[in-house]
Amino acid sequence: MSNNNGPGATRPACGNGTPKTVQAVWRALGGVKDPCNVLSGHDLSIVDMGLINRVETIDDWIEVGVTFTEPGCLFGYRIIEDIEDLIGRLPGVSGIRVVPEPFPMWDESRLSLKAREIYANKKAQFGQQRFSEIPIRATEERT
Repeated sequence: MSNNNGPGATRPACGNGTPKTVQAVWRALGGVKDPCNVLSGHDLSIVDMGLINRVETIDDWIEVGVTFTEPGCLFGYRIIEDIEDLIGRLPGVSGIRVVPEPFPMWDESRLSLKAREIYANKKAQFGQQRFSEIPIRATEERT
């Protein structure tokens, strides 16, 4: 398998894989939304989050290496299923293998510019709130 890192990768692939295929995979991965960010109202993909380590091809098979933001990511299964579904439907792809990779560990340096801006705005917004302004939800008292 050849290692073709990054959305703009154009290095030749091993076997019959082509740079065009690798670029199509990266474009498709950009359509896989990060579930945690979707839940918090942000339109960020797994590529924006820097979760993809590598895309490799051999003939008509694709292998994608993924690092999650946390080792015990509750949505890891969903991200893997979404990758398999989207990449598996690409023309000329007969198989897809998604490999969870604990290393390199994820950190904020892997975020895209779009994600960095969103996170910076959220941090600034949260930092400006005073603790007393954060709404407190009443809980039922149990006897």
